Amino acid sequence: MKYIIPLLLFILLAMTGCQQTGEVKGQQTLKNNEALLFESNKYGLSISKDSGWQLIDEKNEERLNLKLSNGTSYSIISAVSTEKNFSKIKKELLYGAGDVEIIKDSKHQISFETKMKNKIRTDIHLSQNEEFTYVVTFVTSLKDYDEERKDMEKLLDHISYD
Repeated sequence: MKYIIPLLLFILLAMTGCQQTGEVKGQQTLKNNEALLFESNKYGLSISKDSGWQLIDEKNEERLNLKLSNGTSYSIISAVSTEKNFSKIKKELLYGAGDVEIIKDSKHQISFETKMKNKIRTDIHLSQNEEFTYVVTFVTSLKDYDEERKDMEKLLDHISYD
């Protein structure tokens, strides 16, 4: 568990230059009367409050970085410019992650786990519209992953890219 925070910080730093053009996949439309955990018109992003996650940090300067937690897992949501393609973003993230085993690598997602004794699982989901590339990263201990997966999917379902 002590490796989660450094891994989250690394991913946050690695996202500084990540991007591509395309369209947003898995877009959800939130109801107008739904309570929001987070909303940014500038970045075209909103998260409904009933996602089961709590916002623990927000940086909204040159780019958007949100840090959320559900108590046992962490998520970082970033909105960055669209300069790099998804494959370049994934390559940079893997390079910085070090010695990891890739679990899944598809067009809009990459998942990997560390090879340490206490394994950490990282799932990264990529979406894009004309203005921004959205990177949603989940970090959890491998032993808790199966229990946490539904909460991760729930958060993805409660994110709207406007």
